[in-house]
Amino acid sequence: MATRKKSSASKKSRGASKKSGGAAKKSGAAKKAGVTVKSGAPKRAGAAGRAGAARAGAAMPAAAAPAAAAMVLRRGDSGPEVDNLQEELCDIGYLTRDQKAQGPGKFGPLTENALKNFQRDNFIADTGVYDEETQTAIRQVNEGVKRGTEGNIVRGLQNRLVSLGFMAQVMAGQGKFGPQTEAALLAFQKAHGIMETGVLTDETYRALLASAPQPTPVTDHGDPTRIDTVLPSEGRGFTTYRRSPGGADQFGRAATIRGIMEVAEAWSTRREAPRIQVGDISRRGGGTLSPHKSHKKGVDVDMRPIRNDGREEPVSFKQAGYSRELTRELCQLIREKVSGVRIFFNDPRLIEAGLCAALAGHDDHLHVRFPG
Repeated sequence: MATRKKSSASKKSRGASKKSGGAAKKSGAAKKAGVTVKSGAPKRAGAAGRAGAARAGAAMPAAAAPAAAAMVLRRGDSGPEVDNLQEELCDIGYLTRDQKAQGPGKFGPLTENALKNFQRDNFIADTGVYDEETQTAIRQVNEGVKRGTEGNIVRGLQNRLVSLGFMAQVMAGQGKFGPQTEAALLAFQKAHGIMETGVLTDETYRALLASAPQPTPVTDHGDPTRIDTVLPSEGRGFTTYRRSPGGADQFGRAATIRGIMEVAEAWSTRREAPRIQVGDISRRGGGTLSPHKSHKKGVDVDMRPIRNDGREEPVSFKQAGYSRELTRELCQLIREKVSGVRIFFNDPRLIEAGLCAALAGHDDHLHVRFPG
């Protein structure tokens, strides 16, 4: 990265190749991983670079260089590549040094959770797998995200700047780092005592993460009906259940996702546990979501009733574990925070109170229909 140097120890640990008499050779790590050796201009050897390719010292025309295969890392893997990934996650604030020390070079649950958080924050499917798309985003931060950069890493940056009030909602040009994004980033850096470069580096990323740990989703491209904003798997005051990989069944309109998170945040100020449990919403782009007749437009959201034992598990209003008092409080909060919302749930007492309406098949979950 142009604006911040890694320690010499870190640099040594991230070296990706060696020169040997001008002839290209694969390093031991590259052989083991099956990574194609590629010659060319040197790159910063962060986790993304190491996972992408090893370099050879022999001169070779760029056009003749073979394509490099990405090294995909996932839970259960171990070795120097995992150690490098953990370093990257420490550098940008998703993993602490103490957490890394619990399993250096071992891809365990802490590393997986940190990677998922990074992916969610940057509009990447939160699989917890260090795949090519995630490597690209990490590499962009290593190189410095600046004017002209494009991609999901820029969307994540814009989202945080909007949430913190340094930037107006992005109605056009999401994912493209232009003058508006640069001006907002410069203003953020100035406000936080960071060198005003207008470039997103590790230092600035950490400051953004600390300032807005859970940014609010923004409307994409000025079209409020687009169904392409995914709900994180968990956040302040909420968690999810029966979630498909990457949240494939939990996409909604930006306003819907924003509404869920605002309700959940308000809930968290009242109670630490249990959290609100969110189920099916919609598929990306809308359409049929089996077995539902609705859930096609990014505005229908399933939530579980609240239990009386603090457990985050399913319950019907007919069962002993059901808390009418807490579920009533949840319905009241949803109505308070979201104008024009409709709630379908079959508890007759709550129906009598005017908080919800009856709907077949809704004894064990609330069907919350957001405006739109």
